[in-house]
Amino acid sequence: MKTEWIYELNGWVSCTYPYLSFDGTEIPSCPSEWAIEINTLNCAYVWKDIEKKFDYGDSYYKMTVPIIEKLLAGAGYRAASIFNILFSRFP
Repeated sequence: MKTEWIYELNGWVSCTYPYLSFDGTEIPSCPSEWAIEINTLNCAYVWKDIEKKFDYGDSYYKMTVPIIEKLLAGAGYRAASIFNILFSRFP
């Protein structure tokens, strides 16, 4: 993450309404915005040819692996940012 996506990391945990209050602690939480992001990718790549007989073979795999890797990295980074705040507040 700190090499390939270094310039995107802040964007992965930012959002329009960034915080929820949990026991007086502000926690970064943007699940609706994150869901819209994932849904947009699903519509563009996963479901776009659902009506057609689509070959989910090697070329599809090669196209989607970088997207999946980035999504998993983003999800981990988002979870880590929330855990860091929680565990610093509740050791």
